[in-house]
Amino acid sequence: MTEPHRFTSIINCLTRIARQIVRQTSSYSEGQIYVLPLLMSVLPGIDLNDFQKITVTLEFLDTILKLITCVDCSSAVHTRTDLTEIIREKISDFLSGSFLSPKVRRLVAGLIRALVKGNPIETLKYFLPKTCDSIESIMNHADTSGLLIDHKGDIELNWYLILFAEFLRARGDTLLIYKQMIMSVFHRCIYLIHKDSYEAVASAAKHLLKSLSHVYPMEYQLTVENLDEPFINFLPIRAWGQAVDFDHLQIQFHIPNIDEIDFACEFVETFIYLELRLLNEKCLKISNNERLRSLTFIHHIGIGCFRMVPHIDSEKLPNLISSVVSCDSKYQAQYSIYPKEPKFQENLRMRLLIDIGKLIGKSSMNE
Repeated sequence: MTEPHRFTSIINCLTRIARQIVRQTSSYSEGQIYVLPLLMSVLPGIDLNDFQKITVTLEFLDTILKLITCVDCSSAVHTRTDLTEIIREKISDFLSGSFLSPKVRRLVAGLIRALVKGNPIETLKYFLPKTCDSIESIMNHADTSGLLIDHKGDIELNWYLILFAEFLRARGDTLLIYKQMIMSVFHRCIYLIHKDSYEAVASAAKHLLKSLSHVYPMEYQLTVENLDEPFINFLPIRAWGQAVDFDHLQIQFHIPNIDEIDFACEFVETFIYLELRLLNEKCLKISNNERLRSLTFIHHIGIGCFRMVPHIDSEKLPNLISSVVSCDSKYQAQYSIYPKEPKFQENLRMRLLIDIGKLIGKSSMNE
């Protein structure tokens, strides 16, 4: 670890032979006993001062963890059981660094995404409250009025907002218990004018709405065996690195429930009308940066929620597209995936079409 060039070379080599290490084969059955020691030994490679070391370390962890099933087998084999806590503490310390470069941010965002997809309940429980508290603390102790109009932004706040957006990729039902916390962060940060900040907030809104209203796989484990079986019947390490027939995977999908739909509708109506009112009333009075912030937020809300909004069916918009195939709604297949139909004040597609049209007209006249 004290010789970075040697460390990066070794980790690169290990990454290339990861499958051979984790698989239990007749030609090489000892590889699996090195997996836990290797995972433990590379953790110091998460070093804020060395981008190359971080890159190869995260790539190695990503490769290994894609090939193995993380199950506590301590009752079957007498090995260490504190790996999860050590990794958790290391990641927590790492995430507290607020001066990460954009390249490292992208890598860490990928790591957080994997944690959220793999174990959303524990990941949110451990990381989301800390992230929200950090955001609230910065907003409380900084000159909030100055921060809202500061085009340079706050690098620490930007970092926590990026993390916040990644955590909101979690499964919708796991986010419900953090509803007040999530809404509080949006209320505090929605008007930040710094580009990186408002783009992170907008991305968070999009991820939240997609998590609450979309259908997607709940698990990403590539194994057909039941991991809850007694170890006498099946030991998960036997499946490490093995190929899987995708036709036999029993994939479980997330279907939005009533509480998730209500949360999504409440979020949309709370924030989108604030932005539309701002654009309608102060379009020509606010700066270009403020206007871009508002439009960016509206755009991301639209991406996240339009699956819940029906198509425009209005006499005001006849013959939208010239096509051999009729675009009338009566010819379109309508399949409801929701136990409760989303309720909005109006058709948001139509409202955005009208309001954005007015905005374009005002901007053209002003020029």
